[in-house]
Amino acid sequence: MKTPKFKPVINDMTDLIVPAALRIWLVFLLIFALLGYSVTVSILFGAVGGFAGGLVSAWWHAPGGEPAVRKDDKSLSMLQMPKLRWRGERRHLRRRQR
Repeated sequence: MKTPKFKPVINDMTDLIVPAALRIWLVFLLIFALLGYSVTVSILFGAVGGFAGGLVSAWWHAPGGEPAVRKDDKSLSMLQMPKLRWRGERRHLRRRQR
């Protein structure tokens, strides 16, 4: 079995969210416990804070930018609406002239 020579591209955001969320959850859990909240409330608030912090951290570290527009993309033909608009306007003008 061959080992890959390169690191695979991260396509799944959970690979970025989970490690950061666990670390942030632990920090929130300890802070809420030190502030005197009960254990269950500390766990719940820590989980909410950890999830939110994990999402922000994953968004921050995710490769991004605008996707490149390809010339041969078929979805561009769907965006070319002036022909349909022109036909609709002509039809409307014909109705008004009657």
